[in-house]
Amino acid sequence: PGTYTVALSVFDGTNTATAETTVTVQDPNVVFAGTNTICVGASSNPVAGAGGCPAGASTVQQSSFPVAISSYAKTGKRVLFKHDDTFTGSSIATIAANGPGTIGMYGIGAKPKIQSNGGIIFGAPGVYAMQDWRVMDLDVDGKSSLSSLGFGVGGNADQITLLRVAVHDIGDGFKLNGTVLENQYIDGYSDTHITDQFSVVDSSFDVFTNGYGFYLFATKLAILGTLVNNVVATGQHVVRIMHAARAVICNNTFGNPAPTKQAFTLRGVSYGNAGCPHAQCLENLLPLGTYAALTSRTIVSDNHFISGVSNQPVTIGPSNPDTWDVRFQDIIFERNWYTASPSTACCLAMLTIEAQDVTVRNELMNLTNGDWHKGITVKTAGTASPASSNVKLYNNTIFSDDVSDFSPVVIEGGTTNISVRNNLAYSPRIGATFNSGTATASNNTTATNV
Repeated sequence: PGTYTVALSVFDGTNTATAETTVTVQDPNVVFAGTNTICVGASSNPVAGAGGCPAGASTVQQSSFPVAISSYAKTGKRVLFKHDDTFTGSSIATIAANGPGTIGMYGIGAKPKIQSNGGIIFGAPGVYAMQDWRVMDLDVDGKSSLSSLGFGVGGNADQITLLRVAVHDIGDGFKLNGTVLENQYIDGYSDTHITDQFSVVDSSFDVFTNGYGFYLFATKLAILGTLVNNVVATGQHVVRIMHAARAVICNNTFGNPAPTKQAFTLRGVSYGNAGCPHAQCLENLLPLGTYAALTSRTIVSDNHFISGVSNQPVTIGPSNPDTWDVRFQDIIFERNWYTASPSTACCLAMLTIEAQDVTVRNELMNLTNGDWHKGITVKTAGTASPASSNVKLYNNTIFSDDVSDFSPVVIEGGTTNISVRNNLAYSPRIGATFNSGTATASNNTTATNV
């Protein structure tokens, strides 16, 4: 707790600009003092002031996680579940109350295990003031139920943080579904909006039995230091972001998608197709033809992408470029590490770009063990979305230790304003050529036995 000054400096090689702001961190033991904290035990009634339950707290014995959340997760409350206990339930829990609020654990030991139909749904139709919640230190076990969901939204839900949660053996891991919100708007809830300020930090989502790891529409989204991994053969993408603005996706591991799916895909809603399906065109929440309809100002850095059985592990572009007019602006990929899994379908391209205003720099790609060995491909795009343009590929290293084909960079015809500079492609066993098409290319090196 305390007040801190946070400074950001930006340097373009010549000029430096600096901005500052103040952040105040409050003491949770003050904010949630006394009976504003509720300790919950599954098999026994906790004792306030003992075993990690704060002195003066309310205590309750309740083995049903959904019942405990609906009963005690209210405005200004902190609900702490007992370490090592198992909480059950036949449905997923819902928090609809406005914050501040916290869900967590008390005591020292294993995280409380939640064995219901998932974790928590944030928000509900017609509840417009739902924000400022933290959920931390829970173990959500979906018990391999195809219909289970780790976390999701059921209405407006802003300023939510998931911290140190473990979700596993689940149908879908984490869904901020813009289609749900668009349908609520159409149903008459006119103040419905896209989820804003949602963070997932230092968490793990592992083994998905049916759907997605993450399926997200959000503004000011942060995914930091988190593992999302292992979608079964009948499942979907590991992390699929359908719309993002001012997003930060850093220091994560995303890997092992279902066949033909991606470890990470950054997409966008339609910029100009009125009446398209809600999953592609949220025209009430993100008006057509506006900056809000762009996936924009997003940085993807310092992540590890594992191909699994995907032939295009990482993509940025429309879900269907021949049908939807999808556009991007100000996207940065930097310092990410890409690896091919042994005997996989990788890689028609380790990174596929069908977008505009994208900078890819200082990436490290190891294509060894793939069936194909293509690094970065910049595609023309389809008949509805604009062609790829203003794409910069700088200072990337692309490697293969296999004896078959090696195509580190491929630029398709029809793209415009593409720069390929200062990249290194290295294969000890086979030569390589930068297929740069009409791109501006300079200072690139391909090497064999150096």
